[in-house]
Amino acid sequence: MDFQTALTEERDRLTKQLKIVEQALEGYGLAGSTKKGKKRHFSPEHIAKIKAAAKKRWAKKKKGKSAKTSKPADADPKKE
Repeated sequence: MDFQTALTEERDRLTKQLKIVEQALEGYGLAGSTKKGKKRHFSPEHIAKIKAAAKKRWAKKKKGKSAKTSKPADADPKKE
């Protein structure tokens, strides 16, 4: 048997094995699956809740800044 014939037979053997593996994956619904999953979408109600919570956080933070008139004694001067 020459080298080319041996390679051709090996290719054919591997092709058959690959078909068997692909059929097994199809049985599990995994064949050709390259997606990582569906893109998730928020409902309009959920988006409204997120926006309201963000507004509440920013209002609380803004209110806290305007109410402070002096620096606390334990404030770190490096952070300012």
